[in-house]
Amino acid sequence: MVQTCCVIGCNVRSHDRKGKKMENGLSFHCFPAWKQREGAKLSELTKRRRMAWISAVRRPDITFSNIPRYLKVCSRHFHSGKPAYEMYELNPDWFPTLNLGHCEGKATTSDRHARQLKRPYSSAVEGQAAKTMVDQQVTESPEEVNNENTNVTCVRREEINRLLQENRELRSQLNKKQLDTDYLKDDTKKVKYIGLPCFVILLSLFNTVRPFLPASTNLSQFQMVLLALMRLRLDLPVQHLCHLFNVSHKTLSSAFADTLDVQAHNRKLVFSPMYYLGTLLADRGFDIKDSVGKMCAEVKMPSFTKGRCQLDAKDVEDTRALAHLRIHVERVIGCMRNKYKMLHRTTPIKLLLTCEGEEVTRLDKIVYVCCSLVNMCSSVAVKPHANETCTC
Repeated sequence: MVQTCCVIGCNVRSHDRKGKKMENGLSFHCFPAWKQREGAKLSELTKRRRMAWISAVRRPDITFSNIPRYLKVCSRHFHSGKPAYEMYELNPDWFPTLNLGHCEGKATTSDRHARQLKRPYSSAVEGQAAKTMVDQQVTESPEEVNNENTNVTCVRREEINRLLQENRELRSQLNKKQLDTDYLKDDTKKVKYIGLPCFVILLSLFNTVRPFLPASTNLSQFQMVLLALMRLRLDLPVQHLCHLFNVSHKTLSSAFADTLDVQAHNRKLVFSPMYYLGTLLADRGFDIKDSVGKMCAEVKMPSFTKGRCQLDAKDVEDTRALAHLRIHVERVIGCMRNKYKMLHRTTPIKLLLTCEGEEVTRLDKIVYVCCSLVNMCSSVAVKPHANETCTC
């Protein structure tokens, strides 16, 4: 971009007529801004400097409130080749002073700047005199000075204590807003809200799947598990979850898919009740005897007449004994469907497609994980005794 000097009579350009940059060693500088939000002193100083630049350039189209960005002053108008620091008001380069095309007005000169540099000794003498005067005042009235210093110290200490207390309260409020272990540790109602009975079971679930969860830059491993539970239990909109966890849509979808895969491939989650019951009720068509046998459990299912005219007497008695228990199987399935809202909605077609490199669909994994989470809750068939309480 071609830059030109706005001083009247100065024809300096940064590029020639052909658009080639000229190697003349000159630089171009914008008019100083008026800094109104950085304190009263700096506001007044920068206002005076801006007015000084306008007065030095003296162009009728330049006003204090209207200076286009393309209007610049070249380095030929400064003693050192560039403007001085804004706080150094006595410097001759605080505003343009050379080759301005006019000689009216009194400008800051280099001699004045040189005299100011020769004043450290006098300043030191004045400082020593002021210090001597203060010492004399202290000698004359030490009790008043001590009382004044004590009051100032007390006020500062009170202000520091107030700021520390405010910092602690703000940090506590921030921790309550973050979705992590501290957010759920002391509140069982929040844990029940995501489908689990207490925090201890949630922590046990997390410790079981944590070694297999991938690392994420935006979410902790606990937040990944919590995100998956919230989406299964509440079926919240993805945009809302992105807002809660402060992540993008892509990050949230990847975290949910990774957590779902880990939970679906972890057999300990699904068969956890068999450690206590030793028996699993199943309906016809569930070929899980081998899997259950590895967990030292037994499968009970109704007998059926496949290739036979009728059931044996023993099969009839066994089926009759299990018949009154089948209602509990239906109750558990109904509990799972009612608890996990994600199973209520219309299923998208993409959930019915098999996952890459696997023979199961994403919907199979969702149902699988929901079943495992239901197994972690209290049984609908066996009511706890009155003296039984949660150990959380």
